[in-house]
Parts: sequence; structure tokens; C-alpha cells
Amino acid sequence: ASTNSCDICISCASNPDCDVESKYCSYGCASYNSCQKCVACEEEPACTSNCSGYNYSSSSSCTYGASSCYDNCTGKTWYKCNSAPVHSHAYYCPSGYSTSCSNGYTATAPKECSCGATSGTCYLCKTADPCSSVTAVSVPANASCSSYYSSCPSKCSAWSCKSGYSKSGSSCVCATTCKDTATVPANATAVKSNCTACGQTYSIVTGFTCNSGYTKSGSSCIKNDPCSSVTAVSVPANASCSSYYSSCPSKCSAWSCKSGYKKSGNSCVVDCNANPCGRGCYTNISCVYGCKTRNSCGGCSVCYTYEEDTCIALTGSPDCDQSGGYLN
Repeated sequence: ASTNSCDICISCASNPDCDVESKYCSYGCASYNSCQKCVACEEEPACTSNCSGYNYSSSSSCTYGASSCYDNCTGKTWYKCNSAPVHSHAYYCPSGYSTSCSNGYTATAPKECSCGATSGTCYLCKTADPCSSVTAVSVPANASCSSYYSSCPSKCSAWSCKSGYSKSGSSCVCATTCKDTATVPANATAVKSNCTACGQTYSIVTGFTCNSGYTKSGSSCIKNDPCSSVTAVSVPANASCSSYYSSCPSKCSAWSCKSGYKKSGNSCVVDCNANPCGRGCYTNISCVYGCKTRNSCGGCSVCYTYEEDTCIALTGSPDCDQSGGYLN
């Protein structure tokens, strides 16, 4: 692009091919320049008709009909006339007629040719009984036919059980079963209810009640406990039961205090007249410095004083001197 004073290149020229805008081609690029820019497009390919031999734009001129073809290139429908049929002089029976009948016939007609000629005889056969080859299903008791053969509407093809019945194999059995729903144990009476099944009424056992003197326990009746309604009296400490209920000999009905005790409300306390040394009947004081005098029951009635305790510690005697003092 340029040189200096010594003819040395100091900058290069850019590739002009890269400044060209690349073409967008619908059918592909035909040529690229040195900068891989498309500079020429492929031409639209020629369309090849798919309707070769279809030369008519209408089928109205075709005596024996025509076949059609849609041309993808022109977007039109073209026609090709059918060739004239080759006449074979074949004869056919008219529609509904046959050349023979196994059950007789009701009318005749000549055989026809496409050329208009006639030859031979055709027969309109009698219709065979459609039910002759159809076997009806056997409908059991307490059932009715639910469908019939389309070819023979007078013969049953399927059946279903009537209301209140259910299918069991090839029979209909009562859908409701009237059976006892409870078992009556010993010492009980049955409770019954009516059950209706398929028009019949039955008496069935549905429960039970226990006889007098018995109580229901699960599915049994057990004898009543005579003690269940009896409450035993509470026997306090230092007492014993003195009598029992006649209807329930295992439960106490009255109590009395043991020897040396007397009744006080609902308790038994020590009887000091009978037991003077019983708990709470004699004096027994608590001493800080020891007991000086005990009564006949062993309880302390007189305690040592502090001074006496000190004298005992010093002299071995509670009396330190005659004046009531104590040694220093």
C-alpha cells in the first residue's frame, strides 16, 4: 500500500475480494472469490413433468372415461383417455339372479351381454330361512334373553339373570343368602330377624341376649360375680375384720381393734389404760444434755441442765459444790 524513501514496503494493501458482499442464493452458490464470498448463484433447476402421456386438459372428449394426473411443474391436472374395451361376448346374469337355485326360484331372466345380446336363463332364487343354521342359546331359570342374533331376531344369543339373582356357570342363583349371622352360646337366648331372598322370607339368628344371672363377655355368657356389686369396708392399721358379707364371704363387712387398741373414728389408737407403756401413753421428753430420770416405761421425765452436764464433764458428778456453782 505504501513504501518509504528507500522503496521498502511499510504497509500492505487489503484483499479487495473481502470487501465484496456475499450473495444469498436460493439454489446454492455457483462461484466463490478468494475471500470465500459468493459472487454467483446457481440457476433455478428446470422442472421435469410427471404427467408424460397425459395430453388432454379435459376428460369430456374421452368416450370410455379417462385417468388424471396433477402436473407439479404447471400446477394443472391433465387427462389420458381410456382405450375402448375389447368385447368378449361374455354373458352374465342380472344383479340378484343366479344360474341355479338350491331352494327354488320365484322369477327368471335371460343372461345378458355387454353388446346387448341375450342367451341362456338366470333365476331369482328363493331366500333361505336365515334361522335354519342358527342355534339359540338355552336360557336358564330366573333369567331372560338380553340379546338376539342379528341374522335371526327370533333366536336368543345371550341371557342375563333377573333382579335378585347372580350368574353361576350356566345358571342363575339367588344373590341374597339368608343364613344365621350369630352363634348362640350356652346360657343365652337367640335374637332373630326376618330375611327376604328371591321372594322367600326366612327367620335367621342375628344375635343373642344372656339369661338372667349371666353377663355377656365377647361371644359368651358368664355367670355374674356376686361380689361385683359389694364393696368391702376398709380395715385400718391395728385392726382386723370381724365379719364378712353373707353374699360375698371374701369381702369384709365390719372390723374391730386389736388387743391394746381402741376405736377412734375410723382408726385404732393405743388404749393407755390397757397398755400404759404404749406409744403416746407415757412421758418421754427429748434431752439436749442427756436424761436424768426415766419413768417405769423407760421414757425420760427429767433432763440434765447445761450446768449439770458441765459439772459431770469436769468432776464426774452433776453437783460441783454446795453453793450451786460450778468449778471454773
